[in-house]
Amino acid sequence: MKRDAIPRKAIEPKPSAAEPRDGGVQSVDRALHIIETLAEDDEGYRLSDLAVRTGLSTSTVHRLLATLEKRRFVQFDRTESKWHVGAQSFSVGATFTRRRNFTAQAMPYLRKLRDLTRETANLAVVDDESIIVLTRVESREIMRSLTKVGGRVAMVASGVGKAVLATWSDDDVNAIICRQGMPRLTEKSIVRPSDLFKELETIRRQGYAVDDEEARIGLRCVAAVVYSDCSEPLAAISVSGMTSRVTEERVPALGSAVREVAAELTAALGGVMPKVRPASARPGGSPD
Repeated sequence: MKRDAIPRKAIEPKPSAAEPRDGGVQSVDRALHIIETLAEDDEGYRLSDLAVRTGLSTSTVHRLLATLEKRRFVQFDRTESKWHVGAQSFSVGATFTRRRNFTAQAMPYLRKLRDLTRETANLAVVDDESIIVLTRVESREIMRSLTKVGGRVAMVASGVGKAVLATWSDDDVNAIICRQGMPRLTEKSIVRPSDLFKELETIRRQGYAVDDEEARIGLRCVAAVVYSDCSEPLAAISVSGMTSRVTEERVPALGSAVREVAAELTAALGGVMPKVRPASARPGGSPD
């Protein structure tokens, strides 16, 4: 008769210098870093290049890629010997978009904005104190937007980010600056708080924000806020395109179009436009 095994306390392996006691957490962090790095370039990465980009050893990257490949979070192109983001990464990421259930409802308005302006129309939200693009309708012009869906950018350096910041109080804006800083992404980036606050006052007056090559040279963006049923920023929409087409002379007309479509989308989603301009409602703000 087979005897029952005697219960024993599991013996934990001793942590090594390369793998500390919280090695499981470290491995998860490294695996996520690999996925994020792969998402930066649609062309994919060779193993050696991925190791350089992540700062990890080739053996560590290979081990983690093998595990991620089994779970379909990454995939290997044997023709080019390159690694890419896998289908499971898309499935998990799509949950974020489904949770923001206004994305599908926004599509007709993005198409309308694209047709009105002939430029790429974008829908973005604030996530973890940065701007993330949820979806877009591409321009039919040859030169299209340089950013991509899922891409992130600092709030202070983007049209949609500044449009949202213009609805916040000075204290909240200062808190973002303290935590995130004011990165100089281009020579035209706003890097002084005083300049940013002047810009936000302008946005409050005109009802739309402009990213004038502040995130990327050669790209101009015009954005406006979409509001929730509590008159709080729910999202922002924008049009973006090359400065050769989105000229300074076109900005006022584009701003008017974006502002009007944002108001239409707000109403369609059951949102409520603020009864007063954000400047007069914010703490310490002065009425227009």
